[in-house]
Amino acid sequence: MAANKMAPEQLYISPLEFNDPFGDEDSPLQPVLRIAAPVFDGAGARRGVLVCDYAAVELLARFEKAVAGNAGRTLLLSPEGFLLTSALPDKGQGLVFKPTSPNFSAYRPLIWARINQAEAGQFEDTEGLWTFNTVFLDRNDAALTANAWKIVALLPAKKLYGNPELFNTFLSALLVLLVLQAVGCWKLADVCQGRKRIQEQLRDSDEQLQNLIVARTSEWVGDALSREKTARQLKLLDTALKAAAQAIVIVDSQAVIRWANPAFSALTGFALEDVLGKPSKELIRLGAQSETFYLALANSILNQRVWRGEIINKHRDGIFYNESLTISPIRHRESGNTHFIALIENISERKQAEKRLANLNRVYAMTCEIMKLIRHARDSNALCDAACRIAVQEGGFAMAWLGVPDAAGEMLHPAAFAGIDKETLAQFNRLPTSPEQNSHPAHAAYAQMCNVGSNDIESDPRTKDWRHKALALGYRSMLSLPVKTKGKVLGVYSLYAGATEVFTNREIKLLDDLANEIGLALNAIDGGAEQYRAAAEA
Repeated sequence: MAANKMAPEQLYISPLEFNDPFGDEDSPLQPVLRIAAPVFDGAGARRGVLVCDYAAVELLARFEKAVAGNAGRTLLLSPEGFLLTSALPDKGQGLVFKPTSPNFSAYRPLIWARINQAEAGQFEDTEGLWTFNTVFLDRNDAALTANAWKIVALLPAKKLYGNPELFNTFLSALLVLLVLQAVGCWKLADVCQGRKRIQEQLRDSDEQLQNLIVARTSEWVGDALSREKTARQLKLLDTALKAAAQAIVIVDSQAVIRWANPAFSALTGFALEDVLGKPSKELIRLGAQSETFYLALANSILNQRVWRGEIINKHRDGIFYNESLTISPIRHRESGNTHFIALIENISERKQAEKRLANLNRVYAMTCEIMKLIRHARDSNALCDAACRIAVQEGGFAMAWLGVPDAAGEMLHPAAFAGIDKETLAQFNRLPTSPEQNSHPAHAAYAQMCNVGSNDIESDPRTKDWRHKALALGYRSMLSLPVKTKGKVLGVYSLYAGATEVFTNREIKLLDDLANEIGLALNAIDGGAEQYRAAAEA
């Protein structure tokens, strides 16, 4: 189809055709002008062809009516020279046109040749005066120019020269020709205008479609970027939580563990695959706290309060440790508490450091109190009694006693004691004096003139001969310090504690200095050494 090859703004108008609108061979053919134009979208892509069939019956009828009063004959010719309106042999059938019928170019070849030489003109021959003009649908369109019609009028010579009014008639015919040309141009302009309106509508629809596509694409891109940003944030959060030094565990509303980081596994000794999906009470309710404690904890977090505290937990290997625990509820606006997040930190080292500092402070306070007494001491027995009493009351020791050797140097006798009665102390010390390290530590300290002690009586192999007595009395660690002056041991100052790992180097140094000060004080008191030895033997 010719319109498929046309550029934008071009218009195709077919020659006048006679078609059968009813598909019946017996029905008369009807004149039709087929007008077609290509349709393009906003991007310039060809989208289709707009075709309009114009029934030319009325047009031809108007032409015949307009030229009916002419003095001569007025013909409308196709570009091929066919007679579109004229008194043909088959005219009585009602505007029937057959290409096989005789045409103007066939029976007036010379006249047709002269008419085709110009767009408009006038010439005279023996028949009369010929006047012709060309009806162009669009001068700028070569395709439409090729389908231009010819209007030919013949004024016979007899009427031309025999009728004075012929001139006026001739002018009327020319006027009709101009009117017909104007009508044709108006119809063509209307078709072109309709075509432009359709193209504008298509252009607007295409623009709306493009805008919609851009808007939807922007939304999709925005959603994709938002999802990508969220994914990056989630990945960063997951990496940060997994890399955190603190143990982090998330449980649901049924207290079932749903997520934990590697630090939790390192803290508890349980592999992550062993704890996920397990009830959290299997990992934290190990008997170190009471049920009342756990009920108070649950009541706090279920009422939207953050719980902070310290508990004692047990490693998978069975070792107890201290941990700092913070539990925060994760609340959904509609469904309430959905999960809980717990931050756990092993504070065993900190607690032990605090304990050591507290012990050190007690020992320091104890030594300060005893040193005050030493400055004003006038009685050896009173000084020894005060040194033992203050060690228990201020120093927090379970038991303290100060022993002196007998005249033979074979046995240590308690000159003063606190935290224990005399009989129990006598039974506890019933061991021979020996320089061996596995003997009673007070005897060893006296014999070797050095400090002797144990921070774990139960497991120390040196205490095997007397540990059963110490453990029965609740003692877990001890230290015996020789009380010396001028290279001579006057006695032994022994301290016992109810916990292990009580005596650190700093505490031993303070206590050793204290023992030396006691020795100097006893030596300074007139007859002090003999006085408290006599009191011990009595």
